[in-house]
Amino acid sequence: MKYFSFWRALLVGALLTGPTPAAWAQAPTPPANDGCATATLLPNGVTTSGNLAGATDDLPGLVGCQNSTVQYPDVWFAFVATGLRLAYDLRPDAPTQGTLALLIYDSVACGGGGHLVAMDCGSGQLTGAHNTLTTGRTYYAAVSGILATNATSFHLTITTGTPVVIGAQDCNQAVIVHNLNSTWQLPSTSGYGLVPNEVTTTNSCFGAQTGANTAERQSKWYKFIAGSTGRLLFNISPVRGSDDYDWAVWDITADFDSCTMKGSALACNWSGITGATGLSLCPSQEPGYTSTTPYGNTTTGQTGSDAPIILQAGRAYALLVDNYTTSNLGFTLNFGGACPDTLHPAARLGYDARFRATGQQSRTVTFTPIAYTSLGATPILRRWTFGDGATSTDERPTHTYAADGLYTVTQQLTDAFGNSSLYSQVLRVGMVNGLAADLATRTALVLAPNPAQGTVHLTLGTAAAGHASVVVADGLGRDVLTLPLGVGQRTADISLQTLHPGVYTVRVGAVARRLVVE
Repeated sequence: MKYFSFWRALLVGALLTGPTPAAWAQAPTPPANDGCATATLLPNGVTTSGNLAGATDDLPGLVGCQNSTVQYPDVWFAFVATGLRLAYDLRPDAPTQGTLALLIYDSVACGGGGHLVAMDCGSGQLTGAHNTLTTGRTYYAAVSGILATNATSFHLTITTGTPVVIGAQDCNQAVIVHNLNSTWQLPSTSGYGLVPNEVTTTNSCFGAQTGANTAERQSKWYKFIAGSTGRLLFNISPVRGSDDYDWAVWDITADFDSCTMKGSALACNWSGITGATGLSLCPSQEPGYTSTTPYGNTTTGQTGSDAPIILQAGRAYALLVDNYTTSNLGFTLNFGGACPDTLHPAARLGYDARFRATGQQSRTVTFTPIAYTSLGATPILRRWTFGDGATSTDERPTHTYAADGLYTVTQQLTDAFGNSSLYSQVLRVGMVNGLAADLATRTALVLAPNPAQGTVHLTLGTAAAGHASVVVADGLGRDVLTLPLGVGQRTADISLQTLHPGVYTVRVGAVARRLVVE
């Protein structure tokens, strides 16, 4: 009986003076991969589960999205790169998971640190891609979070291999722009392509990417030739306003194929500002603009911080649009700006093939390009077809026709990127369709100005007898415009707004004159 009383008293004393029931629970056993020395080896492309319960903090204050005063336990994984491309997918098991962070290091010497290849953090699923690995090298990935607010379990997938290069990741595969139309970049996770050192800290305003030999991150390249001298305005509007896009413009005339000798950027933006960016006279009015901070054009002294730069006719240029946040959600690229430069002409992207013709009545016709008279600095293929089987590659050819008639003349310009611009006119050569009488009595119907734009003024030598009409026919003899004249009416203004540029015939009764519409 005493023996039983002794143990009963001992148990009661322990309950009254010992630790509380909460302390009876054992601390979680640290995971086997709590440190980098015991990192779990990840099979390539295979999803692996993980848990932060019981883990310690091996990276105090090193994660950019974390507070250095809070403990962030982490667990470690290792993988061997099978190619240049890295893709990751980190998914918390709990829908209400708080902030998680993924840090990928290049050959960490446990306890001695390493180069940070990639870092991502946020709530919910984390995905991304980088083309920064070295085949055969071992890399380490740390997953960290806050035990007090986070569910602790997650699934991680690391996939490496040869990147699938989409068009325009490198300058030699750039999208060729030949007009001022808008263009779109769809979601992409292909990184910055295969050409190293296309963008550096010396040929641009870009900062170096940690652990990589390029300053690009998620790039899209565009190339174009200026068809006229003028200002360049453009706006890059991200699909998601919180994304950070950077850009740079180079003159690549000396090497428009591979862009390896592009020199320093003419204009450039590499800032931490999210939302729209570009070259604009009114940044705050641009689509997608979300900040009062200027666009940040840091390398041009031509016109100021955000204002347009001047492109020279015939020279080739490259524009890089780079997604620093690598969100891969895409953007819209608009040329021209929200408020175009009304005082200075905008540069034309792509050649302008329009031309003028003189001397049609004598059968020996001279053709003169309208856009500019110089071939420019880049190669250009020029081809004229005169409508009678003859051709020419001269800049300003003169051609003699063997017979009167209607001839379709075309100039085709092909730039260094393979884009072609076409322009055609139907010419009335010599005296055809009864126009000989008109040439002898040309004062019977006068058109001024001629060539004309917008409106042409018609004057008759004698008043119209009875009710008459002004008939305008195109180069193929088809009536395209009719204007009635009143009895005794000798003058009229003819609106040309609905007519395309070309050569037309204006008739009043039996009298006709040739009209050039520009």
